[in-house]
Amino acid sequence: TRVLIAAGIFIMMFCFFFSGPFYLSENLQLENDLTVLVFGVSLMGFSMSLNIIPSCPEFIAAGRIAFPQETGFLMNDLASSLFNNGLSLGLIFGPIAGGYLGRSLGYRLSTTVIFFWQGILFAVYLGAYFKDRARAKTLAQNAKSVQTRT
Repeated sequence: TRVLIAAGIFIMMFCFFFSGPFYLSENLQLENDLTVLVFGVSLMGFSMSLNIIPSCPEFIAAGRIAFPQETGFLMNDLASSLFNNGLSLGLIFGPIAGGYLGRSLGYRLSTTVIFFWQGILFAVYLGAYFKDRARAKTLAQNAKSVQTRT
């Protein structure tokens, strides 16, 4: 699931090549027409599904670590409420931040800023993913060495 989330973040970053008058898209000779914009927004919707859907099991796994005393339906309810609250806060503050960026920087520069922000998020998420994999591998090796001693 984490690979899907990372792919969704990367595709979302890539969508800003097609989302309008992006600075780097001039080098690719992309025209600013409706077809390119619709393709970018459609690709953005697809990448959102790669970000949102695999996040639910991640919330459940994180909830089991944070609240080990909760089990069954209570854990699913807790994970669902945290997921929906986070999604709702994003739906509230995202348009406010986007409107502020668009008004203060202009559409062209704001898409560039969001592109680089997505790149930073992708790098941070990928770093956390590989750190977590290395930690899990170390724990598995430690468990295997304890089993061989006994």
